[in-house]
Amino acid sequence: MSSAYAVEETRRNISDTEARARLEALLGETTIVAEGSLAEPPPNLTLAPKDRPILAGAIRAGATHLITGDRKDFGKLFGRRIGGVLILRPADYFRSRQR
Repeated sequence: MSSAYAVEETRRNISDTEARARLEALLGETTIVAEGSLAEPPPNLTLAPKDRPILAGAIRAGATHLITGDRKDFGKLFGRRIGGVLILRPADYFRSRQR
């Protein structure tokens, strides 16, 4: 699942034609969930306003994981559970599923 906000951010960040085609194919199998709002982030959480809707959407949707390769903005949150959502890099998520 993903939010429309996250999908649009992904589209903006993909310039490779083949990667964009793969994204569009994957989106055909993706549930788009409602946006969320983190007007006030949880205590001890520093997250840029542009990234709050990503985390808020995952929390609102009841996701168990937020999978992101965005080390710059989410790196300090990797391995943490916020609002019930565990934030992981893709490789860490897939590694955890193989156990």
